[in-house]
Amino acid sequence: MESLLRDLRYAARGLRREQAFSLTAILTLALGSGAAIGIFAVVNAVLLRPLPYRDPAGVVLIWAARPDGGRTWLSRPELDDLSRDARSFSAVAGMTDLRMNLVAGEPEEIQVVAASATLFPLLGVDAAHGQLYDARDDVDGGAPVVVLSDALWRRRFGADASVIGRPIQLDGRSYFVKGVLPAGFTVLPPSSVFPSHVDAWVPLRPHATATGRDVRYLHAVARLAPSASIERASDELSALGAGYSRAFPQAYGGQRWSFQAADFQRDVVRQARPVLLALGGIVAVVLAVACVNVATLLLARGERRRRELIVRLALGAGPARLIRLLFCEAIVLVIAGCGAGAVLALAVPRAIGAIDPAALPRLDVNVVDGRLLAFVMLLLVAVTALFALVPAIDALRARDAAAVDRAIGRSARAAGIGRVLAAAQVALAALALVATAMLTQTALRLQRVPSGLDADEVLTFRVTLPPASRAAPQIAAFFTRATDRLRALPGVADAAAITQLPMSGASLGSTFEPWDEAVPRGIDADLRGVTPGYFSALRIPLVAGRGFTSADAQGHPAVAIVDRAFARRLRPDGNVIGMRVRWIRSPADPIEIVGVAGDVRHRGPAEPMRETVYRPAAQYARSSMTFVVRAANAQALAGPAVAAVREIDPSQPVADVRPLASVVADATAKPRLGAVLGLALGLVALIVSIVGVYGVINHGVAQRVREFAVRMALGARPRSILALVLREGLGVTVAGLAAGLALGPAAGRALGSALYGTGAADWRAYAASAAVLALAAAAACYLPARRASRSDPMAVLRSE
Repeated sequence: MESLLRDLRYAARGLRREQAFSLTAILTLALGSGAAIGIFAVVNAVLLRPLPYRDPAGVVLIWAARPDGGRTWLSRPELDDLSRDARSFSAVAGMTDLRMNLVAGEPEEIQVVAASATLFPLLGVDAAHGQLYDARDDVDGGAPVVVLSDALWRRRFGADASVIGRPIQLDGRSYFVKGVLPAGFTVLPPSSVFPSHVDAWVPLRPHATATGRDVRYLHAVARLAPSASIERASDELSALGAGYSRAFPQAYGGQRWSFQAADFQRDVVRQARPVLLALGGIVAVVLAVACVNVATLLLARGERRRRELIVRLALGAGPARLIRLLFCEAIVLVIAGCGAGAVLALAVPRAIGAIDPAALPRLDVNVVDGRLLAFVMLLLVAVTALFALVPAIDALRARDAAAVDRAIGRSARAAGIGRVLAAAQVALAALALVATAMLTQTALRLQRVPSGLDADEVLTFRVTLPPASRAAPQIAAFFTRATDRLRALPGVADAAAITQLPMSGASLGSTFEPWDEAVPRGIDADLRGVTPGYFSALRIPLVAGRGFTSADAQGHPAVAIVDRAFARRLRPDGNVIGMRVRWIRSPADPIEIVGVAGDVRHRGPAEPMRETVYRPAAQYARSSMTFVVRAANAQALAGPAVAAVREIDPSQPVADVRPLASVVADATAKPRLGAVLGLALGLVALIVSIVGVYGVINHGVAQRVREFAVRMALGARPRSILALVLREGLGVTVAGLAAGLALGPAAGRALGSALYGTGAADWRAYAASAAVLALAAAAACYLPARRASRSDPMAVLRSE
């Protein structure tokens, strides 16, 4: 042990003497290991780490499957039927999101989820304070009770335990607080309409008042029975769906519906998976570049130390002693490099949070995993040790120090290995840059996808009316007065309201049928209620017909505006003005189409265009609507706009005040995150690989100083020496580029669904990557070549 510690101290002193080599190696290891540990830790936290529930592998989601294969939510009768009939599950729970107004001092809209009483036992969650509601509370007409989240309990009630058992005012009604959930408890959003955070939980059945079999609004969570698998559960659900379709043909439109089971954890992170796997692949390449770079540096250093090692052997050092010394140097390098890398890795989650805090689920639980750190260190120790031992093997083969001293240049073997390693670095860097270019093109193309609306200079905020104001006439009167007040504000060009804001992830699907066709055909579409002026406020063109007016009120003929996609589904020529459709929720009332609007990508730029039907808010009254206010300085309008709404009802909270442009930006958060992190990783790969190329060429020049001196003494011109060195360096670069670009299509296929609008053979990605890498490599080769061409042959030969 004393001998080992002495070797470690000696290795540290030796590395400290060779500061240029040591700093380069440590920086390379820090960049490579830091990027790898940081990204792999995020992948581990988001994709791999089990959810904090009891036996998380047994928790699944249940989806209703339409005849076209698309997934949707469950209706309350379907939830009840599956809870009773499905034998593959030991428990089934339903959830739906609500918004309630909390009156405890300053009024506030809070996010509430109505969930079955079975949800908490299903997940293995107990109350941190008080108790949870149970089956006696989760009945139709049950007493109003609520369970608070730890965050809301601390923020609005000062973590006062005496609030348990006392009433609080939600939507103007007294709810008794039964308990408080543990800190950190959450249910990851199963879909874009489910909230990312929940302030309070209430029993489902008293709040799930829509009981039609075709009214689907429930997310369903289940726990597999002890002997069941997801495959077996899906087979059973498919059979049950066929039976329900036969038993209730009217509710299912005479078609066969089904149900599907999906692993909860895999399903809720499915949108983040492609980007994270792509980043994981890129960072693996970066780590490989770092390993090859360190190997190249160690080989070059070993070549310089051949004479030293042979002298050590001649003075009596045994092979084991020599190998141990080199191994200790490798350990010191890896510990220093990985230590710095671990510090860099801690910044990765913070950087992701700075780019977009909501881009990835579960990011708040990210930590640098000790097992991951150990794996990366072992990998780097193995690589550095392997290549640190090569000089020792050379020294054991050639013990003649005089022969080494007489050698004019590099050994052919060392030169060949150095060139191969440099070419490998360039190839790996080219692969990383191609993948980065593809991710960047995806983000840029998503930014340029026409959304169908103008989001600039538009302020948005949401208002949810309490139950006392939720009669249709009162709803219409409130939003009409509010939009009139907003339009009267200085600088406001237009104002309106919509039930589900575009790009927000909120949507409500429904089915419409042509009124006059003998054989009804259903057209699935998004249904959105809007107030007059909505289309002009967002600059959505009306391509035919008219917009909504104040005359389109309750009790007047039902009307609708459809988008072009819906119009083409009704008639190939899109000429649908005056046609009537039937809404399946109200089949006896015809709805006349009075206008055709431009298509809008309501669900995000990467999502396919979805048919949309707009109804006047006065005829399709909904208590929760989002205002859109267009003004010359929309951001500065936030205070006056909120005050205008409060003038109508001072107790009415206003929520989610922000520009529409930020909502649109959130819709591209994941690809944008992939592009930014990909660019950072590509830059790391480029730097590390260019350092490697520079190191190989520079070392070759240093080893060939006497050769170049002899050449110049015999008449070679400096220009020919410059060309000679450049030719060698660029030859290595071209070979590496060719290999890396040849692997590019495989990288494109591996990225798969993380890409949009670009393919594995996109020439722009290859051209950009090749140009950047070639220019950087040429600069790295030029510096040592220029130094070699300017050396003084007489001074070199005189020193010999």
